[in-house]
This record gives sequence, C-alpha cells and structure tokens, in this order.
Amino acid sequence: MATPTVPTIPADASLETVWHRAVYSEQRLLKNPLTADLAPPFAALAARCRTEIIAQLGHWGAEIGAQAGADEADDALDDTTNEIVAEIRHADRKATGARLKRYLGNDTASGIVRLGLSSQLKVVRAWPKALSSEPEAALQALGTTLAQDIATGETADAERVTVAGERATHRARNITSLIDDLNALRATTLGRLITRGTKHKKPADWPRRFFYQARTRGSAKGGAPDAPAKPDPVAP
Repeated sequence: MATPTVPTIPADASLETVWHRAVYSEQRLLKNPLTADLAPPFAALAARCRTEIIAQLGHWGAEIGAQAGADEADDALDDTTNEIVAEIRHADRKATGARLKRYLGNDTASGIVRLGLSSQLKVVRAWPKALSSEPEAALQALGTTLAQDIATGETADAERVTVAGERATHRARNITSLIDDLNALRATTLGRLITRGTKHKKPADWPRRFFYQARTRGSAKGGAPDAPAKPDPVAP
C-alpha cells in the first residue's frame, strides 16, 4: 500500500493560500478527538500568516504610493517639456527649426513625453544647462522649472525602485520561510497521523483528510497539482 502524501505548498503561493491551508488543518484537527492535540502549531502559523499579510499590504501600499509619486512627477515633466517646445517654436516661428532639433534630436515632442519617467529623465537631463544659455528669459525660466522637475522625478524614480526592493526582500525573508515552516509541519503531522491511523485501524486515506484538497469542477473531491511531500516518521 502506497504511503499517503500531502501536496507541497509552492514557494510562490499567495499568503492567502498559505493562511487558508494552515487554518484548514488547524480546524480539521481540532474537530477530531484523536488529533486535537496536533492543532496548536497550525494555529501559530496561521497567526504568523496574519502578521505577514498586514506587512505585505504595507509594502503594496508603499509601492502604490511610490507609483503615484512617479506618475505625478512624470506628468509635471511632460507639461514642462511641452511648454519648452512650444516656447522655442514660438520664438523661432520664422526660423528653420534648427534650435528645436538641438533639443529633440531625431525625436518629436510627443515621442519624448510618451516615454516612461526613467527614459524621459535621460533625454531631458541636459536641457536645463542649455536653456540657461538661451537669450529668451522665458526659456531660461523654463530651464529652472525643468531642473526642479528633473530633481523631483529622480527622487520619485528612486523611491519606486527602493520600495519594490523592500517588498521583494520581505517576500524572500519572511514569506518564504513561513511557507517552508508550514510545509515542514504538514510533513511532520502527516507522519504522526499515519501512525495514529494505523493504531486506530483508520482507512488508508484518513491521514490526508486533515489537509485541504483542492476541488475540481465536476467532482466532489480532487487532488492539488502541487508536488507531494513525504511524511516525516515521528512519534504519534
């Protein structure tokens, strides 16, 4: 007879899935007199899940805030870029357009403002110095505004990278270890359930009943697609 197995929760599983698996086993174990004493470790891991879910929401909120800041900076940069181009066109309306080409190169104003914040910053970073040397006071003033927009944009762009890294670090350090701990507990508990099932002459599938099994459409019960974890032989 094959040894019962339970699916391994994958490292990229959502915290909601991890919490669900922990709570299901905890509650299932509590409801059986033969297994109630095995429930507390699952309750502890479920509590850890709740803590990490709150922390994860904080990281997601920070990313949303950073993206909002980047979008605001990007819009300001677009507006100033368009103003500069319009001012040069107005000043050079009877000229060949050579001065505007020095700023735009082979691109167009619309092409530049369609760039993402990081890319647009690279294009316009040298503009403030060039604008400070233009004879028109309006262009010099726009150069000062652009320099401020660039500084704000660089700060917003860096913040976006920072918070994304913090969220990834939280996943690697906290969530991955939580999943590893739950998988280890599931394997250990399965081994103890096999021992108790044998002792009390339970059906062969009895140990697996304490772990959530994904349902599939058209059937009452179905197996999960995850790789099976082997039970750890421990004391009952």
